[in-house]
Amino acid sequence: MQRRITSGTTIHLEPVDGADPLEGPVFAINWFNTKRAWLYHFYNFLAARPVIRVGARVLIKGRVQKRLLGAEKDHRDMLLVVYYRSGEDFLDLLSRKFFQAISIFRQLAVRDFSFVFHKRRDGADRIEPAPAAGQGHKAYAIHHFRSDGPVSGDLARIASLIEDHPVSVFFASEKTATLAAESQAGKRRTAPFETHKVVIFEAADGMAIETCLCSGAYRDFAKSLDFSYMAALERTL
Repeated sequence: MQRRITSGTTIHLEPVDGADPLEGPVFAINWFNTKRAWLYHFYNFLAARPVIRVGARVLIKGRVQKRLLGAEKDHRDMLLVVYYRSGEDFLDLLSRKFFQAISIFRQLAVRDFSFVFHKRRDGADRIEPAPAAGQGHKAYAIHHFRSDGPVSGDLARIASLIEDHPVSVFFASEKTATLAAESQAGKRRTAPFETHKVVIFEAADGMAIETCLCSGAYRDFAKSLDFSYMAALERTL
């Protein structure tokens, strides 16, 4: 799937490892550090209208509060998951001149930027609304990882490990396509990504999530994977 968005740039959405095509709902996983947090929030404010106009919505935006497992070099400050009805809707967004113009703010505001498209694997392509005022605060955590086996097996194992804890899976997904920009001269640059498989957990309080994910059984599972990083999140949207 590709689209020329300017006279000199073509965007390619390239399937990963023979994964599903980008038809139907897809989720953009943004995982990054901030250089200027205030500028990134300003960019989000400006980007909200064009994002909504193409039918996209933020599923969750969160700030990392505490690293639970993984190396410091793998730390990121922010997670943003955006729902698109299809890959075509994302290309429509990139084609908008206003969105192209404001993207300079994102480039100035972030670093160590990881971006990849995922397909949801927890049995639901719906997107949940942000918590309404007065409904109480919930706690979240992310576990992103790589493994050789099918994600269905990973999720079955995770379900068995959390079943005795007051913790649920809010969102689970795996990589389906990368983003690449090609210049008129044919030079291609692919966006790097770290989040091969993602599980986001939800609970009534942070202690419940930490107790679950820091248990011996869950940590042993996480360490048995090819790569694991876990962190508690403060949901900001």
